[in-house]
Amino acid sequence: MFDALHHTPEVAAYLGAELDPLADAPDFDHLVEIGCGSGLHLDWAVERGLHYDGLDLVAQLVDEGRARLAELARPHDHARHRRFHLGSAEDLGTLWSAAGLEGRHHGAILAFPFNCAGSLAHPETALGAAARTQARIYISVFAASRPATACRLAYYARCGYAALATTDTEHGVLVTSLEGLRSFAYHERHLVELLARSSYVLERRSELAGVGVGLLFAPASG
Repeated sequence: MFDALHHTPEVAAYLGAELDPLADAPDFDHLVEIGCGSGLHLDWAVERGLHYDGLDLVAQLVDEGRARLAELARPHDHARHRRFHLGSAEDLGTLWSAAGLEGRHHGAILAFPFNCAGSLAHPETALGAAARTQARIYISVFAASRPATACRLAYYARCGYAALATTDTEHGVLVTSLEGLRSFAYHERHLVELLARSSYVLERRSELAGVGVGLLFAPASG
């Protein structure tokens, strides 16, 4: 699903605009990408001189990401650390501690890119783990509108999924497939409610290429 060959023009535009809302985020020097694949936005981070940590469940993609790091290394950029980690979003707290990231929450943004949040098996647990870092949280999701749903179906079909079906639920629009795909486009209010349970508030909302939405959350006390 990360392969650009499968991206429809709408999905390509969405991904191209996905991190635009973070370009002017204050005190931002560290991108932590949850569900990063081989580094979906690693180039974006490197171009801006940011620290980068990527987390993904698929070992092959993590290995590919680590191989890319050497290719993207730049002179005079040695002070920036960039790493890939194998694991789940639910285990983010363990990663945060093991990677020595305590105390770095002020400059970090945890990004759930490309509708990753809609595919979490346990979204409340995963978002709760993210919130315990006290870093800002950026969630990029497909909109729950009819045009966005049509875009999703076209994209998933190009990825090879069969017998695609949609279900409207109180939390959003669920797409399933014969192969086991199960992905939500959550209603924004649902994500706001989930993060509110961890004392996070919506700081910024951005439209993404007409089919996506970017939501930046911050701790209510910060």
